[in-house]
Amino acid sequence: LDAYQKTSLKLYFATTDGLGLKEEHRADVHYNPSTSIEKLVLKQLMDGPDTETLSPTIPETVKLLGVSVKEGVCYVNLSSSFLTNIYNQKPEVTIYSIVNSLSELPGVTKVQLAINGSTEGYVKYNFELAKMYEKNMDLVLE
Repeated sequence: LDAYQKTSLKLYFATTDGLGLKEEHRADVHYNPSTSIEKLVLKQLMDGPDTETLSPTIPETVKLLGVSVKEGVCYVNLSSSFLTNIYNQKPEVTIYSIVNSLSELPGVTKVQLAINGSTEGYVKYNFELAKMYEKNMDLVLE
């Protein structure tokens, strides 16, 4: 049997008005060591915030199809429901919730999103899937 490990995570969720992000610190998150820390971060984001003063950024209908890291880039493959079921928030809030949360991990400097394995197209018209996104703290509110 694998022994579970624990870690602390810094996640970014939407403010209730959907205009910005706020940090949520999670201490002592237990996980199976056979699960990558990047997958753990995404699963925690998909589970939503622990506090009612924040809003989720990834709808429950979205499936994580894959995640990997190569040369500092975290490649995230999500199901197509990510494009159609985005919450009522600015699109950059949704994107940078993922990017900023993953960029808190050592070894991750950029994030690229794919939908069903494809990096063609856009999220909400102005966020190109083919682009590699870097952490953006301008959306993070105190």
